[in-house]
Amino acid sequence: MRQFKGAGPDALTEDGCTALHIAVKGHHLDCAKLLLASGVRANISNTNGDTPLHLAAGLGDKDMVKLLLRKVMNKEICNHLGKAAYDVAAESGHTILFDVLRLWGKLSKAARKGEERVINWLLDNGASINGAHFLDLSHPTPYN
Repeated sequence: MRQFKGAGPDALTEDGCTALHIAVKGHHLDCAKLLLASGVRANISNTNGDTPLHLAAGLGDKDMVKLLLRKVMNKEICNHLGKAAYDVAAESGHTILFDVLRLWGKLSKAARKGEERVINWLLDNGASINGAHFLDLSHPTPYN
């Protein structure tokens, strides 16, 4: 990450990537944690419109997705192809990540509220119990 020496935490490379994008692409979880702890913005899009969450979803990096979901303010951001991170996960064959990104917040919220009808509907429409357990339910994301 020498290219960022002396630059601000959200500085961009020529292709519009931040240090967080680069950490995600390289599966460098500890670097991503450090960057997020130092206050980098997790929702910055690169020149393709991809946020770090898009990249982690496409790579199938469950630990990175888990980390980013705790920091990302808007998981519905679409890239230049009109795809949210859950779309990228689905297209890349990462169905558990799709469930986590698309339906997990709704499933866990319904479970906390005791909304059995909503839970049944979500399960009937593709929410995965295993995907819901992927994240630690004792640490909800900002979306539920």
